[in-house]
Amino acid sequence: MALLAVPARTTDFLEALDETGARPSSASRFRAVFGQRARQLLGGPAVTIRAEDGRLCLIAGLYVEGQTVAEAWFAPGEALKDRLLEAFVLARELFVQVCREASPVEVVAYASPVSVAAPTLARWFGFTGPTPAQTPAGPFESWARRFT
Repeated sequence: MALLAVPARTTDFLEALDETGARPSSASRFRAVFGQRARQLLGGPAVTIRAEDGRLCLIAGLYVEGQTVAEAWFAPGEALKDRLLEAFVLARELFVQVCREASPVEVVAYASPVSVAAPTLARWFGFTGPTPAQTPAGPFESWARRFT
């Protein structure tokens, strides 16, 4: 069965997993993560992709940083492991469609330098890189893709 893509809502983040693949365990950690993710929705277009049984696959979007630059982000859900390829194919199609409509735009994605999957995923989405980047959250790798 097909996945369902709908505009993202803040409450979708209640089902999202953190960087460890689990829901944040402490209340303070949960509030910090939820607040940060909720602000991402204010920054640009975002979509929630769900399995037909309603479980969250992922939430993905763009955080617009000026007229021609945006940061790509996503948050995984529990159903992603069951529908990984299908969810990322749909997310990539939507990503390209939104970016082409917004062009010219350069989209940047940040990944942990120790991540194994991030470089593969970034290349699969058409990003080039990596370039070392110092962010407020620490050192990351920066990946970029330009739409003209």
